[in-house]
Amino acid sequence: MRAITAVVVHAFVVRALTGAVVLGGIAAPALAANAPYEGVWDCSGYGELTISDDTYDFGERAEIAEVTRDGPAYILTMTDGYTVAVAVEGRTLNWFSPESGDSFDCTRTK
Repeated sequence: MRAITAVVVHAFVVRALTGAVVLGGIAAPALAANAPYEGVWDCSGYGELTISDDTYDFGERAEIAEVTRDGPAYILTMTDGYTVAVAVEGRTLNWFSPESGDSFDCTRTK
């Protein structure tokens, strides 16, 4: 008996079965790319900021309820209604709080 080999090519499964090539109708799962603001950031003098796809932690962890895009910035709205705007340029994240008016730059560490 011959081995069955599966190879993912452009989100389609191609199977080689005993010399015949069959294009499967099964799409490979698409992996969502991380948003550019996701990661760990060193905000010198302000602490460490960690943002994932659904959490925001800047000394106190909060759940992200909504993310909207405004030009190069992303507006992160937490479940408690608090919002921050972040924009990434290279390894720098620009952070801004519309509530306090504070802003600063952070450097990516992870």
